[in-house]
Amino acid sequence: MPEGAGAEGRSTFLLLIDGSLIAEGFDQHIPKGYVCGPIAFSVFVEFLNLRMRARRNSKPVELHGHT
Repeated sequence: MPEGAGAEGRSTFLLLIDGSLIAEGFDQHIPKGYVCGPIAFSVFVEFLNLRMRARRNSKPVELHGHT
């Protein structure tokens, strides 16, 4: 996975926030669940990505006596 893979997710996140703010400016109510749900999901996925990246970069376990 490329290092900048999270950039696409960040731009989608910003579009979500911007769209909701623009809609609120035109007096269109957007339920908070429609905004907070995707944000929570994004944070969860980013947490999983960080854990997977940390495991991938760790050294494998070396067994004694085996070559």
